[in-house]
Amino acid sequence: MNNDLILTATEDNYFDEDLIPGTYVFTITGTDPAGNTQTATFDWVLTSPCDPPTSLDATMQNNYSDTYTGTSVTFVLTDFTVSPSRCQAELVYTCTGVKD
Repeated sequence: MNNDLILTATEDNYFDEDLIPGTYVFTITGTDPAGNTQTATFDWVLTSPCDPPTSLDATMQNNYSDTYTGTSVTFVLTDFTVSPSRCQAELVYTCTGVKD
């Protein structure tokens, strides 16, 4: 008799939100022929593949210059490279310094 319980969580499950990160507690009950039972539990802990991501690399950003024309310039971020690539949506960008 095969008593295996196969648990599989893929990145698709995470990104499709089929299996959200957390602790899943399983209770297994064994019953003998006389009807006596015993139970045991185990945890299956799923953590985000994006926390932390496998890798995160900064990319070169475009430089801007102005001669005080009064024209607004909009900085356009070149996204950092992250792996798995689907973790891109979970990145938070913050301007952490300005230097002259």
